[in-house]
Amino acid sequence: SLTWSENGVRVGDTWTASKSISQPTTYNISAEIKHTTDLTCTSDTSIVVDLHPEPVVNLLVNGELTTNVYEICPKTTSVKLEAKGAGNTTIKAVDWKNGTTSLSQANPYTADIPENSNSLTFDVVVTDNQNSCNTSLQQTIKKKQVTPIEIGQPRVICEGDNITLSIVKGNADLYNWTVKA
Repeated sequence: SLTWSENGVRVGDTWTASKSISQPTTYNISAEIKHTTDLTCTSDTSIVVDLHPEPVVNLLVNGELTTNVYEICPKTTSVKLEAKGAGNTTIKAVDWKNGTTSLSQANPYTADIPENSNSLTFDVVVTDNQNSCNTSLQQTIKKKQVTPIEIGQPRVICEGDNITLSIVKGNADLYNWTVKA
């Protein structure tokens, strides 16, 4: 039989033991092996465990630092997603996914937005250069619902006359008028 001990505390009776690490430390490992005879042997060793911090990463959409949800106009067909290291973090690798489907290892990554999709969520796993540690982030792209504008009834005017158009329905803060002939 086998008994594992860490720093004098028994952790198991199997050939492997696992431990969650919350701070860097030295672990003293002892294995006590009992043979079918009355002979018991002990093997001692120690291991130094360094704990590296999780990478600090910001997500940008179209060059803007963003929260978890980024709104786009309904007719937008693509967005540029980018993971940027913050603080001392420099990025070694990224893996963009939509659900379980791997999309790209490019950074930045231009994501297509299907016309019939109102919301898409992208997951990214970022690996840092310093210690090859990973962090996972998520970014949702949501199409903003825009109320169609109305400018009133069609009008008939004579050549040379002027007409004043005004919006009677809409939810925008700013309107940009364009005349198309």
